[in-house]
Amino acid sequence: ATGGVGVAGVQLVDALGARSIGTTTSSAKADRLADIGADHVVESGATDEIRAAVDEIGEPDAVLNHLGGEYTELGLELLRQGGRMAVCGRTAGDRSTIEIPQLYLGHNQIIGSTMGTQPDLETLVDLAAAGAIEPVVDDEYALDETGQAFADMQCRDAFGKLVVQP
Repeated sequence: ATGGVGVAGVQLVDALGARSIGTTTSSAKADRLADIGADHVVESGATDEIRAAVDEIGEPDAVLNHLGGEYTELGLELLRQGGRMAVCGRTAGDRSTIEIPQLYLGHNQIIGSTMGTQPDLETLVDLAAAGAIEPVVDDEYALDETGQAFADMQCRDAFGKLVVQP
């Protein structure tokens, strides 16, 4: 939950008054997640450790999955009956295997998402204007440093967004 999508997700959940569980593999980032509103922080990237931690917290109503791969399977396993998982990325892999009965017996939904609608954007702008959310920019780069921005993103050292200025 420490990349741009995850940080925004934690802030949105907090702004909407819901509880959130954020995951990270960094203790320094774990503290920052709590600072931006994460109610529960799991410091691990291992699916079995995440599963155990979430089992102790309780079944989530929704999962924001920007990783794909094995985390899609994990997200579906963790959802409460009737829960939803939005998939909006694939940094952990292009393919996932899911147990079909788990999907339909759990009355769960998997939703693909890239961007929102115009009304969604207006809601975000209103939340930002009201100070309910604040975009987190970890670093800015000149256009000719775009390669370095991608390298820094792949190293997973950033917290929030990396911005390339034209």
